[in-house]
Amino acid sequence: MKIIKSLENLYQIKEFKEIFGYLRQKLEIFQAQTRICSKILRLPNDMHKNKIFNKGK
Repeated sequence: MKIIKSLENLYQIKEFKEIFGYLRQKLEIFQAQTRICSKILRLPNDMHKNKIFNKGK
């Protein structure tokens, strides 16, 4: 509980609010980039499943 209380106290300080906000924003950007990358990596497999490459067969 002391750790949580300490974090709450730190969050009251303006600089820490800015740092936490910045880190949260960076995390959200990273999560979005990860989702995009996983979609790109799945694309060839999805295209193969949809027989985009196998039209001539």
